[in-house]
Amino acid sequence: MDGYALAASPQGYPAGARFKIATGSASAGACAPRVEPGQALRIFTGAAIPEGTGAVVMQEDVAISSDDPPTTLELKETSVEGEFIRHAGADLCAGQLLIPDGSLLTPQRISAAASQGLTVVPCPPPLSGWHP
Repeated sequence: MDGYALAASPQGYPAGARFKIATGSASAGACAPRVEPGQALRIFTGAAIPEGTGAVVMQEDVAISSDDPPTTLELKETSVEGEFIRHAGADLCAGQLLIPDGSLLTPQRISAAASQGLTVVPCPPPLSGWHP
């Protein structure tokens, strides 16, 4: 989700709440700075959620200050704790089949296994006389 990672907030995220925009951003494959109380950090689709984050808001749901670079944002609508945060493994249901028995382990299937935290995929021994 392209938007802003908001610092965890015990009072929630009501429309009109203001946050200081932190320096830096969170993008896929990169380390992001910690989000401190009262801050928001630019975040892009596929990025890991920065430490200290309580919710993510879409960029369309915030008003950004006009200074260059922008220093504050204001929420246009209420947001709730955990909004737009997907936790590791949440893209599959418990017990859902990931790789059917007998499937060839392609790079895509290995990536799917890795996305679920699997570091070992049980495989039967190769068939006698089998050559790739």
